[in-house]
Amino acid sequence: MPDPNHIPRRSVVDQAFEAMRARILHGHWAPGDAVPTEKELTEALGVSRSTVREALNRLASGGLIHIPHGGTKRVLDWRDHAGIEVLADLFVDPDGRLNHAVVRSAVEMRAAIAPDVARLAARHRQDAQADALVRIAASLDPKAELESLLVATLEWWTLLVLASDNLGYRLAYNTLRHTYTEGREPMREVIAEELRAARLYQSIAAAVQRRDPSTAREQCEVLVSLGTRAMFAALAALHEG
Repeated sequence: MPDPNHIPRRSVVDQAFEAMRARILHGHWAPGDAVPTEKELTEALGVSRSTVREALNRLASGGLIHIPHGGTKRVLDWRDHAGIEVLADLFVDPDGRLNHAVVRSAVEMRAAIAPDVARLAARHRQDAQADALVRIAASLDPKAELESLLVATLEWWTLLVLASDNLGYRLAYNTLRHTYTEGREPMREVIAEELRAARLYQSIAAAVQRRDPSTAREQCEVLVSLGTRAMFAALAALHEG
């Protein structure tokens, strides 16, 4: 039986990686700075040198630091080198405050991407995917609890993205989905109108099923606009507060 007190080595690497990534994303290590030595990081983080080395390699793979052959490791400007996967880590500042500019960026990205996902899904979908979209949309009850609607619509969006057959959109969606599920309790209240718009989900699914890209895109624009307006209003209220 596994020891419940044992922390797997991978978990230690994850923790070291996340600690160093936070220092970079929140400006404690600025672009161009020399990364502390492995010995310094080992002492500061309380982990082994092999753990530090693996975490550093992950930072380099993610475009956060540069590791030259035989030279000094340097911090890169993540805005120029990192991928979309860092977006979710920027939603909250180190002091616990919501970063409005980052949240706005994610909302705008969602509003821009979602209609095109629907358009592509209508072009590339497989029969089983279209049937599943129609089935889930038909099961949506506007009077249901928001949590059950959130779960069902996330499943619907996942299928829609898969049906689009676009890897770039799929990877972007993974980041957005993670963000939405992490903050699901306040999020579901904010986007309640979108979650309850069963007829729009049904209309998009039907357009995808009959291979009608134009209608799928138009109806998806209407759907996501409900959530976009609500999220912008919530951000404005938080900013004023």
